[in-house]
Amino acid sequence: MMAIENLSLLAVAMGLGTHIKTGAVMADPSARAVVGVRDDERIVAIVNVGVPAETPAPKPRGSAASRTIWVD
Repeated sequence: MMAIENLSLLAVAMGLGTHIKTGAVMADPSARAVVGVRDDERIVAIVNVGVPAETPAPKPRGSAASRTIWVD
């Protein structure tokens, strides 16, 4: 998953959009056949990469300090 994160971050830095899919699609026999996944292999995630039709506004985020508790 770290490789997928790095791929996604690089794509965004290049102005591309990404969408990570996990879950039931990984077990869909039709989807597995299309990409040639054998029965003894496991799909971790599918990453769609492309030029976004629209760029959503960034979500408001709190500061890291507001979510950090330091313990002495």
